[in-house]
Amino acid sequence: MSLVVPGNVRSVEFSNLRADEHYVLQIYGSSANRRSKIHRVTATTGPEPPTELIFSDVTETSLAVSWTKPNTIFTGFRITYIHTATGKSHFVTVGSQQTHVVLSKLSTGSSYIITVFQRRMNGKTDFYRTWDDYKAGFGNLSEEFWLGNELLHNLTSMGPVSLRVDMTSGNDTAYAHYASFSMASEEKNYTLTVSGYTGTAGDSMKYHNGRPFSARDKEPDPLGIHCARAYMGGWWYKNCYKANLNGVYGSNSNNQGVVWIDWKGKDSSIPLTEMKFRPSRFSPATHG
Repeated sequence: MSLVVPGNVRSVEFSNLRADEHYVLQIYGSSANRRSKIHRVTATTGPEPPTELIFSDVTETSLAVSWTKPNTIFTGFRITYIHTATGKSHFVTVGSQQTHVVLSKLSTGSSYIITVFQRRMNGKTDFYRTWDDYKAGFGNLSEEFWLGNELLHNLTSMGPVSLRVDMTSGNDTAYAHYASFSMASEEKNYTLTVSGYTGTAGDSMKYHNGRPFSARDKEPDPLGIHCARAYMGGWWYKNCYKANLNGVYGSNSNNQGVVWIDWKGKDSSIPLTEMKFRPSRFSPATHG
């Protein structure tokens, strides 16, 4: 594959690449009969995620979860689910060949969140990352992590889902629930769509609705400064933020912390955050 672009173009995007593959990219400049030296770099695309997550066989205390296995070879799959009333997290790990699991011993008449996709809790994981890092996901699922933009796009494209954000600072807790949540494809820069706020934290995500994702090495639609670099995170920045949950952990200066302005302002970094989504067909969470 090759592409010729004008000399004033500073970036180009290659699409329709295969997942989990190594690529060698080379670039050179040309003008009339002159040509520069070739510069080469290597890149690896993110792994293909599981798809077609389906819930079935729902009883009073159990439900079945199935998925389509990707071509990427994994050592296993991990299904995380959270009881919305208590906030208690559970997970099941299954083998790489498995495409079905039954979640049992659930509480009768309760709602469960199936997927946690972000957690901040101790500052052990660096969230000032590249576009490819955020695309593939990073961190420790038992502690701090980002699940991955490509997987988030695929999962939120399967059907209507809602978003819940839980935050704790000392003895204070707050939550924000959004009735509708989705992320566009990488071709559309993982643009955020979010609406339908209820909760106790304030509607800080409304400011970011319709914005593309930005990372330290890529800001698709800057409105002034390079927000991801200025605030050292990856997020759907605008100019720049009202929420910045992937900011610098524990930083209470330069507005670079883990921030939800409508709850704690810009100068207070929130010690514990979780972002979760679930199918919208479940009733909205109303517990703080």
